[in-house]
Formats: sequence, structure tokens, C-alpha cells
Amino acid sequence: MGLDKTMRINTNVDNLLNNNDATTFYSGHNYIIEESIGYLIKHAQVALHRTIDAKMTALDLTALQWAPLMLLVY
Repeated sequence: MGLDKTMRINTNVDNLLNNNDATTFYSGHNYIIEESIGYLIKHAQVALHRTIDAKMTALDLTALQWAPLMLLVY
């Protein structure tokens, strides 16, 4: 993440904390989807699934097949 984006995120967080107004923080003119927590979590999930898929190829499993098996084990 670039310094400019980091400064913008910090400014937005400061504004939210100081104003206690979520509508100011999430207004359309300053909303950047790449900085959205939901967007970042989804990208982390996709990366995790790709890693699991790569590691499970030897067992002929996908991440979606592996997950329920892990639930059964624990």
C-alpha cells in the first residue's frame, strides 16, 4: 500500500473517530473499494483457497472439499 493511500486511510479513520459519524466516513465521494474491509477479507479468502488448492492437489482435494473434512477432524 502506497504512502498516499495510507495517509488517506489514516485521515478517514481520524475523521470517523473525531466526528462519530459513519455517514461522513462512508460517503460516496471518498469511498474506495480497494480499501474496504469486505474487499480485503474476500481477497484474503481467495488467496487462502488458492494456497489450500495447491497444497491439496497431491490428495486430489480442493479447498471446498478439504474444509468440511477439517471440521470433522476437530
